Amino acid sequence: VETAVAKKRADGKYEVTLDLRAAKRYADGKGKEKSGKLDDWVEIGVFARGPSGEEKDEKVLYLQRHHIVAEKQKITVVVDAAPYEAGFDPYNKLIDRISSDNRKRISL
Repeated sequence: VETAVAKKRADGKYEVTLDLRAAKRYADGKGKEKSGKLDDWVEIGVFARGPSGEEKDEKVLYLQRHHIVAEKQKITVVVDAAPYEAGFDPYNKLIDRISSDNRKRISL
């Protein structure tokens, strides 16, 4: 997740826009890598802060799979409550060398 921004709408809901960057690589048995074509369904999540502020009690406001076909994508979703954090593969289900960049605090 490169950026995550939310705007409150007139109806009280929040529009959350994520700028995402993704890449796919394949490695041979010797560690040599080559780029792969993106054509994957990846979960996008938006979360409200829980009472303790820890991930274990956060409230899921949105969790859906999106078709990712480009290295850079902008995705906008609407949620019913104030969002705190957003994630691209937020539960790290995919193999990822740097999973710490999968979630980002949302700017309101």
